[in-house]
Amino acid sequence: MTSRWGVANGYRDVLRISLPLVASMASVTVMQFTDRLFLSHYSVEAISAALPAGIASFTFLSLFLGTAGYVNTFVAQYSGAGNRLRVGESLWQGIYFSVGSSLLLALLYFAAPSIFSFVGHSQEVRELEVVYFRILILGAGLPVLNAAVSCFYTGRGKTRTVMSVNILGAAVNIPLDYCLINGAAGFPELGIAGAGIATVAATGVTTGLFFMLMFSKANRRDFGTWPPRLFERDLFFRLMRYGLPSGGQFFLEMGPGAGGERSHL
Repeated sequence: MTSRWGVANGYRDVLRISLPLVASMASVTVMQFTDRLFLSHYSVEAISAALPAGIASFTFLSLFLGTAGYVNTFVAQYSGAGNRLRVGESLWQGIYFSVGSSLLLALLYFAAPSIFSFVGHSQEVRELEVVYFRILILGAGLPVLNAAVSCFYTGRGKTRTVMSVNILGAAVNIPLDYCLINGAAGFPELGIAGAGIATVAATGVTTGLFFMLMFSKANRRDFGTWPPRLFERDLFFRLMRYGLPSGGQFFLEMGPGAGGERSHL
């Protein structure tokens, strides 16, 4: 057992790559937990609405997250083959998918009242569920985009970068939650709407950091991350062919009754 610790591709290397990824996943949980922590001190109705609305939004989001994450495989393959310019092309297909995903997810804004009418909660709680869900679903394209763009690093084994960016995003969410929920530091008191806005804004910060890093001068030169790569039909449909089943599995795991969704929200 110990003889496999220090060898190439041994346990130490596996932990070096995987532990930052675990921390990155935990940052999503922390962001959702922060919403609920502040809302629990705000009102009983708000905390009652945040859990089901958060689970519902993540359930719909999971299909697109799982699909976008498959860009990781393309980045790893092209990096290993020494074809660095194809890394940039693969990333842009993930970005195009994320844009399309955001438009599809945004359509759920109009379905929100119908979705929560089946839950059986009181009218006041249902109204808060709709508010929180709508804000999260309008910003749902950002996590999908983050999943695609972060593959630029995870596909090359640079998972510490992904961990650091996600932790910074989660850290931004904490003061935003406090200020926007309670109306502190000159911000308006928005309650559960403030929690949703804070989460979307913090996710946007994460997106901005990823883009700043990905489009650095060195990455533009070495991987062709900029200027924007054209939509490449064959590469895009390869992503759909292999990524959608992965996203579908993730969706089924997160779906109602699967038992896994509460570990992520």
